[in-house]
Amino acid sequence: MIELINISKSYKNQTVLEKVNFFAESDEFNAVMGVSGSGKTTLLRLIAGLIRPDEGQINIDEKTVDSKEIYVEPFKRSLGYVFQEAALWPHMTVEKNISFGLVNMEGEKLERKKTSIMTQTNIIEYRNKYPNQLSGGQAKRVALARALAPNPKYILLDEPLTNLDYDARVELLDLLLHIKEISDVGFVYVSHQKEEIEYLNSKLWILKSNKLVQNE
Repeated sequence: MIELINISKSYKNQTVLEKVNFFAESDEFNAVMGVSGSGKTTLLRLIAGLIRPDEGQINIDEKTVDSKEIYVEPFKRSLGYVFQEAALWPHMTVEKNISFGLVNMEGEKLERKKTSIMTQTNIIEYRNKYPNQLSGGQAKRVALARALAPNPKYILLDEPLTNLDYDARVELLDLLLHIKEISDVGFVYVSHQKEEIEYLNSKLWILKSNKLVQNE
């Protein structure tokens, strides 16, 4: 479980999150909804360890990863992150983008892993293409594959359907549901579109006025 306890975060003199409490079980989708600028991305970046809270504590699977006394680096938190933009390395093929996070694998084991994750995310036919040769939906699937490749316990998704057309959006949502069905990975999904959250049948949290509440 991902657990945030009394988390506060400000930028300069502007409070973004105030005494936020949040928990996300590993066996379900958890979605955070709020208007643009409400702090959704800040929440994900705090969980990932890309920024640090001013106050409070963050636990992942009962281990403290951030507090006044403790800070665990992002790559040690067993998290995958899918940004609003695909953020792929432009000079690497799809296959090499996926390999980038598999630093402890080599040889036949690495090849099996890459083939498995590309097949699972329906991108194996693009393995030798570069990011500038991909559509927006294809690039997002590569970004998801790269996040999944190291076998994280949780995937954080920051409005992953941004700038996609309807068909590509539905395709990616169906892929997320499929991955959830066949794996043990947990999801924290950020969006301002309620239709996406309903499609995923997510547990819904609402971020408003610096506070986070679970939608009943």
